[in-house]
Amino acid sequence: MVQIDVMLLYSGKNYDLNSGFEAGLSSEKVKTEGTIFPGLDMKLGFGTINTILNAINGFGVVNLGQVSENFYMSLNLLESNSIIEIESTPKISTLNGHVAKLSIGETTYYQEQQLSFQPINQNAGFQQSSKVWKNLDANLSVTIKPFVSADEYVTLTITVKQEDFGGRVDPTAPPNLSNQNFESVIRVKNGEVILLGGLEKKSINDSGKGTPVLSRIPILKWFFSSRKKLKNIWNPKKVVVVFMENTGTAFELKAVSVHSKKGSQPVESFASLDELTARYGKYAAYWIHIDGTGVLTRIADPHSDYKKDLLMNVDPDDFFFTTTHSEG
Repeated sequence: MVQIDVMLLYSGKNYDLNSGFEAGLSSEKVKTEGTIFPGLDMKLGFGTINTILNAINGFGVVNLGQVSENFYMSLNLLESNSIIEIESTPKISTLNGHVAKLSIGETTYYQEQQLSFQPINQNAGFQQSSKVWKNLDANLSVTIKPFVSADEYVTLTITVKQEDFGGRVDPTAPPNLSNQNFESVIRVKNGEVILLGGLEKKSINDSGKGTPVLSRIPILKWFFSSRKKLKNIWNPKKVVVVFMENTGTAFELKAVSVHSKKGSQPVESFASLDELTARYGKYAAYWIHIDGTGVLTRIADPHSDYKKDLLMNVDPDDFFFTTTHSEG
């Protein structure tokens, strides 16, 4: 029996910045309204603006006068950040040399209108319309064929196909459908974690409008222009963890080690997986797998102090946990 865990990991980062100053005349009176905290997004009416001008005129240095009732000013300085992480872990078990298939999907419906012309006689007729609801599927399908050799290496033929729904141009129109396909043949050892591949998409939008020349001068451009910056990074990764399950053999957890670019370093010994998760499970996010048993447990992301204690001198940018065992 071969058990295979396919981990699909998606991470997205979004950064959005809106800043600028705008002034003009409205067709009607504008009331002062908006938010000041946590982001500045204000629209000032003529009353508020005249109060500010009167305060400046009170110094006697300069007289700026008054603005009309339809005059308004808009100030905005907003920044937003978001991190999106999606994780899917389908599990497949199959016999040596046999194909295992898994499909998980979603169905949506859209409306299709059909028009037909019905003749009454040679010179006349009428148009008839009918509405039909049709379905559209988006699936995540995984096909894996394993071949296990005597030295506990596994050769995998893997096909991954993922479809996702996008936006609609109309509420009754079918949604956009995006596809990601991956095919590979790999050879891994029992219990190894293999990164199959990923596609990073990065989108950057930096646009603005303002007064010519002044909108390009540092510092002044914040007062004579409005700008918008948008940055999106989407990074899907496909990871395969292979387990060869042997129900006739008992395994005992002996030690935990950290694998990284600098090699493997032991952390400390544990008598059981429960003892391990009791120590680090409160702080969550590293994958622990036990060779030969098909057990996959997730513990938490340690805080910085615990990370230093746990990883010692290992590079924290690229690592995963693994376990060593002896037969009992």
